Amino acid sequence: MPDTHSSAANGFAPAIRTPVLFIGHGSPMNAITDSAYSEALIRLGTELPQPKAVLVISAHWITSGTRVTSTVRNTQLFDFAGFPDELSRIKYTPPGDIALAERICDMLAPQATCDQFRPIDHGCWTVLSRMYPDAEIPVLQLSLDAKAAVHAHVALGARLSPLRERGVLIVASGNLCHALGALQPEPEAPPPRWVTDFDAAVADAIESDKQEVLTAYERLPFAERAIPESSHYLPLLYILGLRRPDDDLRWIYSEFEHGSVSMRSFLLAG
Repeated sequence: MPDTHSSAANGFAPAIRTPVLFIGHGSPMNAITDSAYSEALIRLGTELPQPKAVLVISAHWITSGTRVTSTVRNTQLFDFAGFPDELSRIKYTPPGDIALAERICDMLAPQATCDQFRPIDHGCWTVLSRMYPDAEIPVLQLSLDAKAAVHAHVALGARLSPLRERGVLIVASGNLCHALGALQPEPEAPPPRWVTDFDAAVADAIESDKQEVLTAYERLPFAERAIPESSHYLPLLYILGLRRPDDDLRWIYSEFEHGSVSMRSFLLAG
């Protein structure tokens, strides 16, 4: 197995297959706020092998059925309110890839259809604008089917697995703990015990590759408070399907934001 953790640049040696990422994206302000988290994303973009395309599974695109963005040039969705005007002035409009979108729809048939009109949302562009600020790599998004059962999301992830041999970087963008009702005003507010316990339980299951625990997440301690609705947890399920037995796990970031949002992020590479 190739050593994906060694290179002269303290990054990654050439890999047989493309890594997969789970990124805790948190507040849209992370696109313009310099922090240890934004530095981790910037560093990650320089360390990873340059992908041919990026497919993002964002917590902020929920549809009936599964859709894939299919456009020559992406437009940008500012799907938030109450933030500084500076944030809305960010332009991140990378190219799309219609041929790849059609290939993905074929891979996921009959569940998936191409969508020519959907812009990329902040779960996508706030992350990628840090990792790949030049916006030159083709970007696509995959939606979350609102009616799909937990194991159906995992199965769709597994069906995307061949993309890893084709140079496509798959990024699941959500948050393991996303309790907006308990947000604190200060970004660095300490998390309460129920947040850290839930985050630790999920992290332990990821470390041990316990899919049965991660798919039955509602049984984890404080799950009802930590993820009162599932949209930000669901992208993780695609990573479960994409994980290979010989993938190595690397934690990218493991802190919290505003007291009740886990920014835990990780990479799987083999």
